[in-house]
Amino acid sequence: MLNGWPRKVARAGIGVCLVFAACQQIVPSSPSSPSGPSAPVQKVCQVICWSCSENSWGALAYSPATGKCGASYGFRTQAEAEMSAIGFCANSDCMVVGGQSGHSGYSNQCGALAIPVPFSSRNNYATSGRQTAAEAQSAAVAGCEH
Repeated sequence: MLNGWPRKVARAGIGVCLVFAACQQIVPSSPSSPSGPSAPVQKVCQVICWSCSENSWGALAYSPATGKCGASYGFRTQAEAEMSAIGFCANSDCMVVGGQSGHSGYSNQCGALAIPVPFSSRNNYATSGRQTAAEAQSAAVAGCEH
């Protein structure tokens, strides 16, 4: 489990959504030579949270210091979705990330947040908004790994 995941996420005051992430590190399988340096570890990213909102607003919040994430969906306004996501992120440096068309939330689409694993507060993150959860997650991972 990464930073306390799985984690429950609110949906406009009712219901819950389970968000999870698995940690993995890929090390190249080619052996290093005894006299040379070891092979570098390949950068691998994982989705740590995502949300989808149909006919409503959702948002993602992220804490760069801890790697914690909060997600919300099903809200009538962008501000409500953002406040909920920050609340679930639950750290003093949590900030709303990602978004569409100049907004910091997602309306009528899915958003995903990916970070490199293992987590380090020096790492970057990537977000993506797409029509489906699978598309958003794939795009966030691809953005993070490049």
